[in-house]
Amino acid sequence: MSTREKIQWLGMELEVPDDWEIVRHSTGLSKGRLIFIDRRFQRLQFAWTACEKRPAETRIVGDFRARDKEEDQSCTISDVYRIGGWRVYTRRNDATIITRAGLYDPRCKRWLDCVFSWPNGREKTIEENVLTSYSSQNPGASIMHWRAFGLDMDIPAIWKIRKAEVFPGATKFVYEQNNCSLTIRRRAMAPYYYCGSVEEYLAGKTAGNTSVYRGTHNGHHAACARAKERFFRPRWLKGKRKVTRECTWFCDSKETFFHITASSFISRPADFKNVVVRCCN
Repeated sequence: MSTREKIQWLGMELEVPDDWEIVRHSTGLSKGRLIFIDRRFQRLQFAWTACEKRPAETRIVGDFRARDKEEDQSCTISDVYRIGGWRVYTRRNDATIITRAGLYDPRCKRWLDCVFSWPNGREKTIEENVLTSYSSQNPGASIMHWRAFGLDMDIPAIWKIRKAEVFPGATKFVYEQNNCSLTIRRRAMAPYYYCGSVEEYLAGKTAGNTSVYRGTHNGHHAACARAKERFFRPRWLKGKRKVTRECTWFCDSKETFFHITASSFISRPADFKNVVVRCCN
């Protein structure tokens, strides 16, 4: 593997070849998966399941091997061997090789399952590099690192992810805590719509009564805005009038816009100071 890309997701981290892309993703803490493809085939399914106590790892891997043999009596299944803490075996059918690896991570209390697919010849070095690159954050850490879909972020752990929407050239992550929201957007292919002024760009994205002012972010000229709710609602009497803060900047080297939107109550402002979104720096 000549060049690798680091993926950080829900407190887990691994490195994959830089030409592998995530085409399916989950944001659930208790169960989910990431599916990676290259230009031709699906290459990896990385799945996790919450598990409070260490399971019977030998039995789990044995059940997978037995199921594989039951599904295809003609396949050849290897003995189980180790790569670091991972329990690994391969399933071969004609030219196709499937490698399955399982690991219990006591730090994040999850059972991890990696399935590599090799229709045209196995690349064992890639498997070993991916598996040995795995690590996880301390669950008590105050900051959670996120790196995927062109975003590289440090988000305070009190913010819980609610959804991650990915489209061609655009990404949106939404976090929530105590009825407050934090939205991080990335929008590529800027030359097709960027007029050269981040102030005008932000003004076009916000309400007409919002004042836009200058700022800086990551060494880039940025446009910022702050607006209160305009129309009265009964919850205002309880100090729950909402205020929205926005910041957007254009990264020249990536020809990409980054946009942060944070909504909270005036009487109980959320902490956005430790939210870090990196681009080229």
